[in-house]
Amino acid sequence: MTTPSSQAQSQVDKALAQAETQDLPDRAVVSFLPEGGDSTGYPAVPTADRNDPGAYAMAFVTELLDRHYAQQSPTQLLAWAQAESSPNTLPGVPAGLASRSLVLSLVAIEGSDGPVPSRDQWTVAAAEGTAQTVSDLQTEVDPDWLSLISTGWEAVDPAMTMLSVTGALSTRIGHASRSQSVALVITLGSNAARPGYGAVAVDGWTVR
Repeated sequence: MTTPSSQAQSQVDKALAQAETQDLPDRAVVSFLPEGGDSTGYPAVPTADRNDPGAYAMAFVTELLDRHYAQQSPTQLLAWAQAESSPNTLPGVPAGLASRSLVLSLVAIEGSDGPVPSRDQWTVAAAEGTAQTVSDLQTEVDPDWLSLISTGWEAVDPAMTMLSVTGALSTRIGHASRSQSVALVITLGSNAARPGYGAVAVDGWTVR
């Protein structure tokens, strides 16, 4: 699939390529990521939610964040995410990393925060009996995406879009509980192995 040849397309492609190149992870990190696969703890997003971007985003984020640490594992979660992923077709993303873009955006790398804690953090949470649930999810097209496409730029993947997602995250640790607001931006595209949408990346992870 090709995109229109225009000055706007060329300028935006160049800017995106520079941004993506700066954010590339160490290839050693990529080699340790799990292969895609569903499990009892992390089943596939329902077929009914796969053809609408808002419905898919809410189903994906719900499964990503609803979590009982002692009954699930980070390996299962990341394998599920890989199975739900869409290749990153933005300029500047090497072919070898494009298929791993989603999982890399979920994990904490080099001190950065992500919606999936480190294995050590997960183990501690499991020992403490921690569980969390997300609710009241709302989605809207992200302003940055609207600004991007207003230039006349077109994505290689016609299904690509970015959605802002907000909600409430309730966490229970033993008998104590707390509620926080959560926000993120999810980029969607054509699922690599299944009909309908898939997730390209999760950015702007904020809990407060």
